[in-house]
Amino acid sequence: MGREKAQPMNIAPDASLNGEVLSVAVNQMAEHSALIVAQFGDGMPYDRIRIVHEAQFYMTQSAEAMLEAGKRLIILKEHEPHGEFTAIVEGQLGMAERTARLMMQAAVKYCSPQLESKRQTFAVLGKSKLFELMTEADDDMAALADGGTVAGLELDDIERMSVRE
Repeated sequence: MGREKAQPMNIAPDASLNGEVLSVAVNQMAEHSALIVAQFGDGMPYDRIRIVHEAQFYMTQSAEAMLEAGKRLIILKEHEPHGEFTAIVEGQLGMAERTARLMMQAAVKYCSPQLESKRQTFAVLGKSKLFELMTEADDDMAALADGGTVAGLELDDIERMSVRE
């Protein structure tokens, strides 16, 4: 579910000269910030460094969980009769078969003997970036984890990339 569209604040064009209007706008922004922190902040005050570290932690956990789920899906696929895998994935796990296949491919890629020891390094990138890097050769991925580049980009550059990039 998407978030509601933010309503623009009604500030007069000459607000930069009107201290009262600016004061009201600052108070509105502070109230909005307090509401967000109350709803999503787990009772903690806003601290950018803490929030960034927590987001990185959960993104890493998400990528690790995706790889672990992919490993389980591989086992499931190998042990179920033809046609049952899709029924289980869609009916019991509630995901599209394509998503399951991507997760299995990622598990095969990042749990390979050459990349297994570097899995934590890649997990910080998150699921989407791991999916995008699956087409790279294992040697190139190992070099990337060891400080090298892929397509002229270092691991830090890839980590900072937006979804669109």
